[in-house]
Amino acid sequence: MDVRFRDPERMNLLGHFVRDLLRTSLAEPGKQRAVTRFKRPVLLDANGMRVTLHFTPEAVEIAPGQSDSRAAHIRGDLNALLDVALGAPYVPYLLRRRLRISRHVPTLLRLMGVLRVR
Repeated sequence: MDVRFRDPERMNLLGHFVRDLLRTSLAEPGKQRAVTRFKRPVLLDANGMRVTLHFTPEAVEIAPGQSDSRAAHIRGDLNALLDVALGAPYVPYLLRRRLRISRHVPTLLRLMGVLRVR
């Protein structure tokens, strides 16, 4: 599965981190199958940087900024997001409100599992 930028010239640091995490994570076939079930865009908002993930059967496209107000939303600090992606349990970060999720919560919980690099 391909992971690509929609507008590479405008991409921020968060987009680069997420792209690299997804490329590593999606090397696992089970995670590729999980991503094909995503239908809604997901907005990631960390330390003032925003990217929106759009899912197609062939690719995950990362767009800079907020491109859909109906997107599921994860926000928090970049360190917390990276900690979770590198294997830390996300529940303590949610309880301490270092990460917040809104809109379509089941999608976001599945995405947190997909982003996790083992």
